[in-house]
Amino acid sequence: MILTDDNFVTIVEAVKQGRSIYENIKKAVHFLIATNIGEIVVIFLGLILGMNAPLLAIQLLWINLVTDSIPAIALGLEPEDKNIMNKKPRDNKKGIFSDGLWSKIMIEGAMIRSNYNVRFQLCK
Repeated sequence: MILTDDNFVTIVEAVKQGRSIYENIKKAVHFLIATNIGEIVVIFLGLILGMNAPLLAIQLLWINLVTDSIPAIALGLEPEDKNIMNKKPRDNKKGIFSDGLWSKIMIEGAMIRSNYNVRFQLCK
């Protein structure tokens, strides 16, 4: 951290902003990976079961560009939590996927996959 003044408030604000940015990045990554796991599972299972591609290339592009990007940007720009400075500092040895994030991603990916299956059956 480079300080341009000798005011302690600057340090507190920098830490607050850093924590907020980290939380927003974590939310966006969580959302994007969960939705993409759903897509991968749907396509993989469809091909394993001998079906034609369950999602066309244009459908995958639409899902990724429109329905994934805009919510991920919104998550990345969320305002900071009012109590973010009351939380304990995070352990720098823990990664972004620690504290059960992988299990949440897998569960949400499975739920998204089941939603794709329902939509696919309705489109037939």
